[in-house]
Amino acid sequence: MPRKINLTKYLLQTFIMLLFWGTMIHEYGHLIALKLIGAVGYITTERLAVTTTTTPLLGWHSLVFSYGGGILQTLYGLETMYRQTDNETWLAGLTVALQGFLYMWWEPISEYSLGALVSLIITTLIIITITTRGTIQFD
Repeated sequence: MPRKINLTKYLLQTFIMLLFWGTMIHEYGHLIALKLIGAVGYITTERLAVTTTTTPLLGWHSLVFSYGGGILQTLYGLETMYRQTDNETWLAGLTVALQGFLYMWWEPISEYSLGALVSLIITTLIIITITTRGTIQFD
C-alpha cells in the first residue's frame, strides 16, 4: 500500500529541514570533523553558511573535513525518518538524508553551490522515481 503524502506539507517540511536544520547540521558536521583531526574552524555566512578552517588540511584530513558535513546531515535525515510522526515527515527526512549523502561525495571535488544544486536535482529525480513506482502517492 503506497504512503499518501500531502505535497504542500511535504514541500514545506523539506524546505525548512533542508534550508535551516540541514544546513546548520551539515556545517556543524564539518566542525566536529575538524575537532576529530585536531584542527580549528568556524562557520561564516558569506554564502548561506560555509565552514572554514584556520589550519591547512592535506590528504585524508581534507577528506574527513569534507565528508563530516554530509555524514551528519545524512544521519539527521535518517533519524527523522526513524522517529516519523507522519508520512510527510518521513519523506522529508528521506529527502534530507539523500541530499546530504549525495552532496557529501560531490563536496570534496567541486564548487560548493554547484554540488548542492546537482545533489538536489538528483535527489528530486530519486523522489520522482519512487513516486512513479507507486511507493508514494501525492494528494
